[in-house]
Amino acid sequence: MKVLFLNYYSQCYGGAETYWHETTKGLADYGVNVLKLSLTKGDQKLLINTINDFWPDVIHLNKSDLFLKLIKSKFNIPTVVTVHDYYTIPFPVTIKNNVKSIIRDHAFLADKYIIPASHYFHSLNKKNIPDIHFIPHFIDTNKWVFNLNNYCAKNKILFVGRLEKLKGIDVLIKAAKILRRRNNSVHLTIIGEGNEKESIQKKIIAEGLSKNINIVGPKSHRDILKIFHASTLLVVPTVKNELFGLVGLEAQASGLPVLASDLPGIREWCLHGKTGMTVRPNDPHALALNIEFLLENPELREKLRYNGRKYAEVTFTKQKSIRELTFLYQRLIKHDQPSTAEKIPSTQRESL
Repeated sequence: MKVLFLNYYSQCYGGAETYWHETTKGLADYGVNVLKLSLTKGDQKLLINTINDFWPDVIHLNKSDLFLKLIKSKFNIPTVVTVHDYYTIPFPVTIKNNVKSIIRDHAFLADKYIIPASHYFHSLNKKNIPDIHFIPHFIDTNKWVFNLNNYCAKNKILFVGRLEKLKGIDVLIKAAKILRRRNNSVHLTIIGEGNEKESIQKKIIAEGLSKNINIVGPKSHRDILKIFHASTLLVVPTVKNELFGLVGLEAQASGLPVLASDLPGIREWCLHGKTGMTVRPNDPHALALNIEFLLENPELREKLRYNGRKYAEVTFTKQKSIRELTFLYQRLIKHDQPSTAEKIPSTQRESL
């Protein structure tokens, strides 16, 4: 089986790219001949030439269905899209999306859309959205090694993610200021990149928090794991529209307690009081109080550490997700056969 796995690269590295890298590796380990390709809007010719050269049995698009019309107009090859937000399949989480969900006729081009979050899958199912399939996110617990030593200073708070407004970094900065006023001076490290970086730096300076908060930019997996192991708490202060929040699951698997916004996608891995703690979104006072509570309760943090790791191991297994994805590919290929594409000599295949 040959799979071309496309990633639409439109912004900074995030959970969608992690999924793309880890899934292609998992498919290769499972015996699938998979080719990775990252694209931007202007890469149509590269895409067409790659398809002609590789000629896959399935084309899997990650995060965006931007190139589907082009693919469907030129090739008779089954297509799959993994959805990482509420916009690929319009869902009324915003006014703009509400309009899109009303006017779009749901005649989606992909043969199958993969929904990796159960709450979103069930919501779409209730609306009779066709061609959707639930395959959950997964975590490689061999990669995210659990911190047995539990070494960490008392006040090292961590944020990892794209630097954009929806991720709630402004809320976290306000919470840090509140904690300082309460004589609970935490140190916050922000790992990531994005279009809000300059604005965030200015706010840190304006609030007089330069000694309390530092932005270190993007880091490798190896470095992030070390920082996980040397931190007290990961905070995921997303304001809205978080489909899953993979970084929180990575932290939990590594033995770092997580405090996250109480949003549907986050609740799939952050069970309040069991595997992590949740807090009302966009509320810096509530966030500050919950950070303070967790910092002052090491026994609770220890409970969350072990529960979070166990839940990740049992619920989000790589083997199960990769197996289900492979079965989905096989069903699509079988349904598509006999494929016209396979009967066309390579010299006759259309190219730009």
